[in-house]
Amino acid sequence: MTNSKSPELFNAFFNTVVKMRKILDSAIIAPLDQKTATVLQFQVLQQINDHPKITVGTLSQYLNLSYSSTSQLIDKLAERSLLNREHDLTDRRTVKLTLTKEGKTSFEETLNQLQSKINQIFVLLPESHMKQVVNIFNNFLAKYEKISAPKTEEVQKI
Repeated sequence: MTNSKSPELFNAFFNTVVKMRKILDSAIIAPLDQKTATVLQFQVLQQINDHPKITVGTLSQYLNLSYSSTSQLIDKLAERSLLNREHDLTDRRTVKLTLTKEGKTSFEETLNQLQSKINQIFVLLPESHMKQVVNIFNNFLAKYEKISAPKTEEVQKI
């Protein structure tokens, strides 16, 4: 499939995405002084908060990471007493994850800081513009997921 959009439009899109990433990294995420030192660690806490007793395998799928990379992230957060591992009573190989009280507090404090920082930007834009941005991002993500999903024959090979 060839790109029918103009090279200028692609470049403008790409440059905008790069700038947005820089803004998110430097202005919003970097200043957060929390135990959740990385975006990925925050995402782990967020998924566990949203899905208590999530398994390591399911978490790795949500994060689009390998099982071993996810386990390493979990190890770091467990060392900081931010999450608990519970072995399933019916299958000892299955590990379920929950946030500790400290993990819940850390997640909520980080989330509040992120929301506060992002709200500083949101108040400068009309609500209708923010809704458009969210809709455009969701549309883009849906299209990306559609083209990046494994084909039926690829799934059967696994």
